[in-house]
Amino acid sequence: MWWIREYLGTNHFGRPHIVKIDRATNIEMAGVRYLNSPYYHIGVTDFDGGYFHDFEIFVNVKGQLELGKLFAANNGHGIASTLLGGLKDISLPTFPLNTDGLDPRGKNILIERLNITNYDDAVAVKPLSRNGKYGQCSENIIVRDCNIYFGVGMTIGAVLP
Repeated sequence: MWWIREYLGTNHFGRPHIVKIDRATNIEMAGVRYLNSPYYHIGVTDFDGGYFHDFEIFVNVKGQLELGKLFAANNGHGIASTLLGGLKDISLPTFPLNTDGLDPRGKNILIERLNITNYDDAVAVKPLSRNGKYGQCSENIIVRDCNIYFGVGMTIGAVLP
């Protein structure tokens, strides 16, 4: 129930990822279906050598909208409102937001044959800190033969000044 703590301001850890890996080498991910992450589905940071292939990332927007109805039912007195101690005027969870598919920050990466339906960035290459153990910037990345449904495509992350 991370989202209840998020709303109440007691969640100090933020929204969880389904998979979060920091500082690694020679990662391979394949053959799994990742569903409905509350935040980025797969975040991999500071790594050298990644092969991400033949898996699916899926956000069930219909399920998200149905769950949202729990918060609106009976003028704010629905099941979810009761769980939150009678709080009204809430609309959790929000429409899929920041449900990125795969966010790599690393080097020497091959991404292929993914099926992603997530209403957000399918693959979002992010900058790597200059303090990285395995690299100083995201580089040498190939993305090919992926099917993106109801997403905003592939993006290269912004680097702040």
